[in-house]
Amino acid sequence: MVKKEYQTIYKKAQITLAKLNIENATLTGTGGEGLVYTYKKNDVIKIYHKDYITTDYLQNLSSIQHILSQAKFSFLTPQIKEIGCIENTYYSIEKKLA
Repeated sequence: MVKKEYQTIYKKAQITLAKLNIENATLTGTGGEGLVYTYKKNDVIKIYHKDYITTDYLQNLSSIQHILSQAKFSFLTPQIKEIGCIENTYYSIEKKLA
């Protein structure tokens, strides 16, 4: 049985995916900030469930990720490509990390 708090999170995610016309998205990860679903071949969609998430927060995170992407690490780093909000639920389209 899924905990009640998670039922709300998953419902918000399903509403967001439906409004974006994303069908057959597969949940690929969960974390402290949100849920990650498959989106396109090279992208995922992250749907946030924390109250502190705002457009400013995500834009700042995107800026930090951009700086990190310029470094010559031996591993891939996250990179937000798009930020949006549907019915007070924030999401980002991000580069899929293989």
